[in-house]
Amino acid sequence: MLEIAIKYRKAFLRLEDEDSQFESYFNERVGGKKRAGPPIGLDWEKAARLVKFLKIFYDATLKFSGTQVVTANQPLLWMCTIIGELDKCIQGDDSLLLSIGNSMKKKFDKYWGRLEELNKILLIAVVLDPRYKLLYLEYFFPKLQQDESLVASMVNEVKSMFMQLFLEYAENDPEAAQASFSATQPKFDAGNASLVEEDSYAASMNEFMKLRQEKDVVEIKNEVDKYLLEPSEDPSNPSFQVLDWWKENCVRFPILSQIARDVMAVPASTVASESAFSLGKRILDPFRSSLTPKMVEALVCSSDWLRGTSKPLFKEPTRVEMEQYAELEKMEADSGVTNVGDLPEETV
Repeated sequence: MLEIAIKYRKAFLRLEDEDSQFESYFNERVGGKKRAGPPIGLDWEKAARLVKFLKIFYDATLKFSGTQVVTANQPLLWMCTIIGELDKCIQGDDSLLLSIGNSMKKKFDKYWGRLEELNKILLIAVVLDPRYKLLYLEYFFPKLQQDESLVASMVNEVKSMFMQLFLEYAENDPEAAQASFSATQPKFDAGNASLVEEDSYAASMNEFMKLRQEKDVVEIKNEVDKYLLEPSEDPSNPSFQVLDWWKENCVRFPILSQIARDVMAVPASTVASESAFSLGKRILDPFRSSLTPKMVEALVCSSDWLRGTSKPLFKEPTRVEMEQYAELEKMEADSGVTNVGDLPEETV
């Protein structure tokens, strides 16, 4: 809205010159108070600075709320940009952005400031993006946490969780798992490495060459090692599509491609971009308003169950009920009947 309003700045300036009642209208008093005047030059400058500052959050909201594109790998990528923008405002000399930046930084740290509380699916989604992999986490974590030991621990934890996820999927696909777990054995061509004459010295050198070749080869035991060791894709390529990449490489990474398919299907946000920063009523976009009745019922019931207060299944009996139970037990003991239903009707 501010961006559109700025375009009419010249129109307000022309009104002051061409409309004689423009200034007189704002000079009138209503209820003993002067009307709020039109925006002045300082107001327009503040609006321009705010537009530039808020554009980062607007763009991030559009990325998080997309329905036709992958969004699971977007939050961490944009969080670095948001952190940098907030730090710039806090450390700058702009009093307007300083107060806004401090308030937003407190809320940001409340929800995203602790590494231990980050949603692990978001971390796995970044690792499954062939442009970033684990290296991006090593770049991102220090921006939230300065403790190097904690950063290293979190990177190892994500890598371990990535491997556990791979093993779990591998159990459901034995054929792909067998091919994935086969270690690549370094091959040594004795004909190429051997010397001209096979004497003691040549045999010794051939043995050394074989050992050196084995040491130079990194053993790849499974898809995870192969994927992480391969060079990353260019992150500056605007036409790169992560799902297309996994589709093209599903033969080389049969299990990881299944994981990527499931993880990348997770939406980063369930809030429509139009209502993310709106004070009005909630808005349902065409994607969310086209849900089947069965899915809507499931979502509504799930929300009701999560927000509702828990009710214990066990109900404490009242004093009257306890007396009745005691009387029935006494009657059962006196009559020697083990089932109350077997008692005579006049007794019950």
